[in-house]
Amino acid sequence: MKSIVLTTTVHDPEGIMMPLIVEAKETLQKLFKTIVFEVSPVTQNIEQLNDLGIVHIADRAGVGYNYLRSVMHARSIDSDYIFYCDIDRIVHWANTHFDELKQLIEDVQKSEYQHVICGRTVRAYQSHHEALYVTEQIPNDIISNEIGETSMQDYLAGAYIFSKKSADVIINLGELPEFEIFGSWPVSIANADIEITYKQCEGLEWETPDRYAKEVAEVGGIDKWKELHSDKDEWEKRRGMAGSFVRQLTTNN
Repeated sequence: MKSIVLTTTVHDPEGIMMPLIVEAKETLQKLFKTIVFEVSPVTQNIEQLNDLGIVHIADRAGVGYNYLRSVMHARSIDSDYIFYCDIDRIVHWANTHFDELKQLIEDVQKSEYQHVICGRTVRAYQSHHEALYVTEQIPNDIISNEIGETSMQDYLAGAYIFSKKSADVIINLGELPEFEIFGSWPVSIANADIEITYKQCEGLEWETPDRYAKEVAEVGGIDKWKELHSDKDEWEKRRGMAGSFVRQLTTNN
């Protein structure tokens, strides 16, 4: 049976993720050979992670920098595959859609996949707030076209399963500015003639409300909270992120 290492980044200055991570501990340890945490230095209660896996404390901030470090540290462990997933997403997935996650892991263990990109089902994508959903459609379309896909795929969920070969492509690519990894990683892997397999997953639904149950209840439920989450500032932020997703691709062309 093929082995899979989970690697993830943790930035939790308020300590609100830690109870959810601890809740998912046994589930995650059943599924993965090892868990590698790339942790920002301002994260609270870091010591609680020592019982869950291998902890690396980053020396500086940066999405591109710490995603790369997470893959590099996981690549140093002897395993067949590396599963990268953002910590809030993998915890939500494990706590709410365990059967789907377990089936995905078993499928990979029986496969010869070269690289897997986990995207959101239509329902899971539309569970997110409007500012995120709307602004991510154009970047997904641009990335799909760059790869030569005949239909649009979701590249922005922050969940990938690397073979050793695809992990090496990313490591050799080096550090990229912030969110540009989301476009550059899949395009670079495709350009290396590595076959990409897409998996649409229900468990990649909007996970942010997990951390704010009290606030969601106070405003009158998830629909109202979603509406409030798409204010002017959020739209501005998401438009900026959308540009970053594809900036290097469009600059190089």
